[in-house]
Amino acid sequence: MWNANTPIREDCLYLNIWTPAEARNLTVMVWLFGGGYYYGSPSLILYDGRALALQANVVVVNINYRVGPFGYLYLDDEEVPGNMGMLDQQMALQWVQDNVAAFGGDPKSVTLFGESAGAASIVAHLIAPGSQGLFKRGILQSGSLDNHWSLDSPEHAMEKSQKLIELLNCTKTTVKESIRCMKALPPDVIVSEIWSVGLQFLEFPFVIVSQDQNFFRDRDAFVALRTGEYSRNVPLIIGINHDEGMSCSFYLHYSVSQ
Repeated sequence: MWNANTPIREDCLYLNIWTPAEARNLTVMVWLFGGGYYYGSPSLILYDGRALALQANVVVVNINYRVGPFGYLYLDDEEVPGNMGMLDQQMALQWVQDNVAAFGGDPKSVTLFGESAGAASIVAHLIAPGSQGLFKRGILQSGSLDNHWSLDSPEHAMEKSQKLIELLNCTKTTVKESIRCMKALPPDVIVSEIWSVGLQFLEFPFVIVSQDQNFFRDRDAFVALRTGEYSRNVPLIIGINHDEGMSCSFYLHYSVSQ
């Protein structure tokens, strides 16, 4: 139910906008969908923003970003630098700044709201230098960047990425040759192997990496979370969704040792 009935492809950088009739200078709410950074889509009927736009008299923007290995594979290479999905989000937020006034929105009054991975992404944007000034407020629903599943070290991210390359029979002499091999594969073949990269309990395959050259730049997200090196002038609402733990009830079938 969390994936749209559409083909898997990297050409997915679209966004949806709902705006009340005769809107002018309204607050903008930008939704970041969740899904563990490996599934999700703004095309789901669940994320249709028309009711929120009408009832709250706001402009609702629903963005897409690459997930799974397409958005978060990490090879420390200019072609696969890690955090590509975060750069997708950042580009969408810049687009909102540049264009939302044409839809009746106020670019100076942008609220990010997201659930699970979407909520953790908001914290990442509080740290990322390139995201500063792109939003005014944040609403975090059931997720934060300091969750075990939401942030990876470069070393562990590289280990999982190399394992995926091995599973896809794309281990080559150079990183660029391996990338070229993977690009020749159908997307669904790549996705079919992501759960075999050697995961720990409650770990997702490919997530935000704490250090990279393009998104966090010279910052280490783990250090930033501990030392407070992030935007502190952004008001936040932080909470959880009702009965959300029911989605993890299948873990009751396993013992701690398993």
